[in-house]
Amino acid sequence: MKAPSFVIICLFLVLSSCSMFIPASTKEELASSAKEIERLKKELSDLEDTVKALQEQKRRDLAIKAAALKQPTPLDSMKTLDSLMRHFVKQLFTASPIAQYPLRLNMFNNSFDAYIVKVKKSDLRFFWNRPNSKVAYRNFQQLKDVTNKQLQGDLIFATNGGMFDPNGDPKGLYIEAGDTLVPLDTISTRVGYLNFYLQPNGVFLIEKNGNARVMTRKDYQLEKPIASYATQSGPMLVIDNEIHPAFTEGSKNKYIRSGVGVIDSDHIVFIISNRPVNFYDFATLFRDYFGCKNALYLDGAISKMYLPDLRRNKLEGNFGPIIGIINSTDKTN
Repeated sequence: MKAPSFVIICLFLVLSSCSMFIPASTKEELASSAKEIERLKKELSDLEDTVKALQEQKRRDLAIKAAALKQPTPLDSMKTLDSLMRHFVKQLFTASPIAQYPLRLNMFNNSFDAYIVKVKKSDLRFFWNRPNSKVAYRNFQQLKDVTNKQLQGDLIFATNGGMFDPNGDPKGLYIEAGDTLVPLDTISTRVGYLNFYLQPNGVFLIEKNGNARVMTRKDYQLEKPIASYATQSGPMLVIDNEIHPAFTEGSKNKYIRSGVGVIDSDHIVFIISNRPVNFYDFATLFRDYFGCKNALYLDGAISKMYLPDLRRNKLEGNFGPIIGIINSTDKTN
């Protein structure tokens, strides 16, 4: 659960090499940000120790209370843990000047890789077909090759961007660079796509003004927002701060899962589980640890994430749409 130190080191090296061209006021601001990052790293290390202690306390509390009451009871120790995690994540995405922040978490006896993204400072795009072509990328390697050769950039993050048909076409709504390439799927149920049609399903979109949103399909139909990018998937994980009503705590239905949640209009988090997880725990991670009032499931067992910052370097896959970030930019709000 420790943040990768080489990301911070690289940031310091870049800042040092460019320092002669930076105004004094900006230098002071960067120095202050660097100190804040170091403080957050120390807090994360301390938090890891606290998590271990609280989890041990949880086991002891469960044994005592289960024996007394014959059933588990919510624990003060876990409430404290939840509060600490939310406090840390809140500081992380508001205090850090970094546009994208990778984070590995150990929760629910599982491991998760998360990527917090400041949307308006990140070159986040959706990809389906190659430029001026109807040939789909289908995997991260093909996207990375085109990114390097034609888009004058380097792919630093990618994940499959929602469900798709066997031929690679997006299952539902798909908007890329303002063009609606696939219309909204308004069907309520269909054999063979159980998760997609587990209502409500939803839409992850980046509006023309740069704001990120996750909304149910019905809300999207009613509001008709103007989007630069959008992908439809399902089911919704979190709906207006409530976990999807079809999810069951303690469910044995576990798979590798990936999803996206909106922390606020300019901060989103992509998460993938490193081991199989049930829907309830996965949704809880978005809501209770990252404060996402709305989150959307992207896909299951076939899900992949390319994230070299966390040593996720595999580029294979067989996807439809892909969500990716090119380079690390200095775009302003």
